[in-house]
Amino acid sequence: MIKKEKVIVSIVSVLIIIIGFMLLFNRKKIENILKNNKSISKIYENSEKKKNEKIFDIKLKDGKLKRILESLSPDKMEMAVSILKDGKLVDFINNPDIASYSENTDYNKAVENAKVIKGLKELALLSPELGKYFKEDLIKSNFDNNIKTIENRPEVIKIKDRITKLLPIKNSKDTFDQLSEENLIEISEILSKSPITVEFVEKKDMKKYDLEEIVEISKTLYKIGNVNPSLAIEIEEMLKGFDIRKAALYGDLYVQDEKYEKELKKEYEEKNYTFEDPFIRYNPYGRTPLAYGMKYEPSSDTELLKVTIMGIGGMPNFSYEKKYVSGDILPIVGLYPKVENIVLIEQLNPNDKKVIKSKKLKLKTIPIDDKLPAIYIEKRVPGSIQPGFNLASYNLKDEGLPFAFDSMGNIRYILKTGKEMRKVKIEKEDSGVWEVKNDEDKFQLDILGKILGRIGRDDEDAASKNKKTKYLIRNNNILTVVSYRDEAYPTALFSEYGLDSKDEIFKAIIFYDKNGADENIIEDGERVVLYEGDSEN
Repeated sequence: MIKKEKVIVSIVSVLIIIIGFMLLFNRKKIENILKNNKSISKIYENSEKKKNEKIFDIKLKDGKLKRILESLSPDKMEMAVSILKDGKLVDFINNPDIASYSENTDYNKAVENAKVIKGLKELALLSPELGKYFKEDLIKSNFDNNIKTIENRPEVIKIKDRITKLLPIKNSKDTFDQLSEENLIEISEILSKSPITVEFVEKKDMKKYDLEEIVEISKTLYKIGNVNPSLAIEIEEMLKGFDIRKAALYGDLYVQDEKYEKELKKEYEEKNYTFEDPFIRYNPYGRTPLAYGMKYEPSSDTELLKVTIMGIGGMPNFSYEKKYVSGDILPIVGLYPKVENIVLIEQLNPNDKKVIKSKKLKLKTIPIDDKLPAIYIEKRVPGSIQPGFNLASYNLKDEGLPFAFDSMGNIRYILKTGKEMRKVKIEKEDSGVWEVKNDEDKFQLDILGKILGRIGRDDEDAASKNKKTKYLIRNNNILTVVSYRDEAYPTALFSEYGLDSKDEIFKAIIFYDKNGADENIIEDGERVVLYEGDSEN
């Protein structure tokens, strides 16, 4: 009998355990059944609400916070209870010691603190009242800044340790210690995009890198130096005379030239080019959209070439001469936009200038940039105008776009100096060479836009005159350039006056697209011989 009772007890125990496990694993299912059953759902909700309110009452001190939590829907109350299982979060809510959190420098503690803030933000999502409570009652000042500081602290601690190792610059450790967390994060983000800079700072051997890599290093270090003046000085001392600012600001221009040079060399070496079958490249350096370059292997050391651009729309032919040697690229400039230009290339006898052989080219050009102004020729007296092109130092808000136009208003040459050089003034330095100046530097570019070099600072006049006059010695004329006229339509003016004829012989009105001299202006203008042998009228 006793044995039988033991068996029954054992069976019942096993059944109880099984039922217990079933209840445990099907709790959610059972809860859902209770919730969805109309007759008992209200009883269940009230029971759960009282249970959760009791949890809030036990864990939290502040009555206002408890009331806000108790006003939540049943589902959100459950979420709040789940979030408040984090004891450190509960401790923070009951005793928000912001100072200890913000000033902490221990990494593991910072990770714990960031987790607490994550929980706080999750609670704030449950209702606007909770977010308002945390902002106005819990953390009463600089809520957003304090939260961001605590959230970022683990990464900042790692960054500070990492940066001093990644940038072993003399005296920089003290500087890093004094930087704000935002500065440290900014420097870390800059460095993360340029592993080659980290390598350079460690080895400090600039000779190891090519031009493109040097520019990347310079731009990265220049950005880091901009974060803090002391850091900029330390970087400058480390580089020992290397002008990091110039490399950072203008380096891309040289990288672009090098890229085009490599492309030109590669294409040119693919076959043997002759005068009869030359290598022709449109806009060879990407800065002169109304120009071509021509290249071939000459039969003698030096050949004299004549380039003639056939006139269009009543304009005379434009021609110039150029001595050509092996390795040169012959500039073909003064082309008309958006047409197929007929260009005659002639090889001349250097002694008597007789034509030895010639070749006709058909060269297509694109429309001019929409950023350029419209030109209206109000007056033109052929034969009296001094030959040449009207060169305009045209600037937009943040870049220069110098151009040259003929006596009928056709834009025939454009030099895209780009945003790197900012606003510029352009002057003819020599045959086929421009001097381009911005607010602090001078550059030399050839007529195809290749940079020949930077020639240092230029002390520009403090104020640029709106009206300039130039004496045109050959025809005894005066050219007046007015940079900006604020009329019904904003304009500039090129006017040529004959000192012998006592009359205006040329007048070009340039219409700007935008109001305001800071948006578009011709800073300066002059009459120039575009290239050697220029015969344009």
